[in-house]
Amino acid sequence: MRSVAIVTTSRADFGIYIPIVKELEKSKILNYFFIVTGSHLSPNYGYTIREIEKEKFKIGEKGEILLSSDTPSSTVKSMALALNFFADVFTRRKIDLLLVLGDRFEMHSAALAALPFNIPVAHIHGGELTYGAIDDSLRHSITKLSHLHFVATEEYRKRIIQLGENPENVIVSGAPSLDNLNFVKILSKKEIEKKLDIALEANFLIATLHPETVGGESNGKNAKILFDALEEFDYQVVVTAPNADPQNSEIRKVIYDFAHNNRKIKVFENLGTQLYFSLMNYASAMVGNSSSGILEAASFNLPVVNIGDRQKGRTRNKNIIDCPFDKRKIVDALKKATGKKFKDSIKDCKNIYVKGNASKIIVKNLEKYLSKGVNVRKEFYDLKVGDRVK
Repeated sequence: MRSVAIVTTSRADFGIYIPIVKELEKSKILNYFFIVTGSHLSPNYGYTIREIEKEKFKIGEKGEILLSSDTPSSTVKSMALALNFFADVFTRRKIDLLLVLGDRFEMHSAALAALPFNIPVAHIHGGELTYGAIDDSLRHSITKLSHLHFVATEEYRKRIIQLGENPENVIVSGAPSLDNLNFVKILSKKEIEKKLDIALEANFLIATLHPETVGGESNGKNAKILFDALEEFDYQVVVTAPNADPQNSEIRKVIYDFAHNNRKIKVFENLGTQLYFSLMNYASAMVGNSSSGILEAASFNLPVVNIGDRQKGRTRNKNIIDCPFDKRKIVDALKKATGKKFKDSIKDCKNIYVKGNASKIIVKNLEKYLSKGVNVRKEFYDLKVGDRVK
């Protein structure tokens, strides 16, 4: 059996991994275990390792690397702690392949630490763009540290080849998180209310706001603009708390201040995949800057008001309304998103990120890659001047 170590750092990437792990458990040649770190182990972010334990997935290693502060300095120090942690893991473990996902700094530390150990890295969700976050640079850097690439769309495949990666190792899998729709049971409204201990109104919004980490000196101000607009719009709002990016505390303070003074704002640190998908199924619209609005909401025909630059660069489905941090424009965008005309226009929205079997594609190609013998030496794939990426 070949050993695949899966790095998970937060509630967000774990939800994406679930269908992949279910496929890995069927494999006759691959064995897996999770390396758990990041916000999973922080009480401040809901101690979400419990979600992994609840699924009874195999946890092989866990390590605390997040400092309590959310400054740029503390982020760099957390990256250094992560490098030390992964160095220790890779020293004591035999790992045939490291599986990483997305663009978190913890993921980057894992991929970077694997380099001196000659551990091949497979990367999911490369080739994407997010101009409003440092994640953009981290994602492309992880691409160069990786040997096998699973991308969501053909456009992203071409971008990775532009970065000098061999086309044979760049596979369009679609977004694996959407495979969850094949087996996650959508809860009824009453079941949601019981689990969350709230009464859902007929019209409610889902809101998530993460920090903009490139030129994002005004994250607190931006959060206030959004919640001022939400108060004026006067829908019930189910809020999921921001991630562990730098300056997230500024956003958190605004959220909890507004929630304290407005009974229509309900805040949850972590919902998990089933509750989150169930809420998306019944919500009137989604608002904020979460990648789930870009990748997953279209599968629920859910209108999304995407605010600011955090997701700027990602390919859009037609359910997205882009909007700057401007109170009046946010209110107007929400009116449009919840209006009958726009809702009718996205009734048959086809999600461009759906392949239908992303997890099977990923696991099949992991098996193929590890079966043929691994060469960790990479050569830069040059495009000649005037060449079009195929």
